[in-house]
Amino acid sequence: MNAVRNSSGSFSVPMALILILVSSSAWGMVSLQSKWRKLVETQLRLDACVGKTALEFSRKMNLIENSNIRMKVIRATLLPASLEPSARSALQVALQAEFLWQETQLKLWRLKQATWILKRGCDSKSDIALPLPLMPWIREPADFLGPRPLRRTKEHVKEFKIALSHLPRHAAAKVSSPNGDKSNVLYKTDNWRATWTSPL
Repeated sequence: MNAVRNSSGSFSVPMALILILVSSSAWGMVSLQSKWRKLVETQLRLDACVGKTALEFSRKMNLIENSNIRMKVIRATLLPASLEPSARSALQVALQAEFLWQETQLKLWRLKQATWILKRGCDSKSDIALPLPLMPWIREPADFLGPRPLRRTKEHVKEFKIALSHLPRHAAAKVSSPNGDKSNVLYKTDNWRATWTSPL
């Protein structure tokens, strides 16, 4: 009788050890999978925020470039002295409308910069957000034709970086002008492009 008990007891101890080992491994796998899932979710969130912001910045830069072209065409059309007063008046209204639109875009981007810092990115998740780039435009005072187009600052920058981190994950994009400064070109151009870049 004792032999039977001993043999069944010695059989259950190894089985219990195997069950503990399997349970620990399974728990470890679940924990590791949960950790990886959180890292992937964080990376996707950072990528979405940076990507959306970089596209917004490049789109605004291109829209301003195109608005500048329209202002130059309007100003060139205003030069001839033979223009009828009604035509001149309509052109001046169009020039003023472009000027106001540009000023609004610049103010909206400054608001975006402030919101980006306050929210630490897009969604207030305690991310580490580098400040958004400044728009590289200045405007000279109006002349006898009216408001002047914006022009690039003297420190002509061809590339701007937008970056966001939530350790240990990072995301970064660059907005660049591979064709250089086209501020003097009189045709529509999509000069600014957003692409992914290294966060370092």
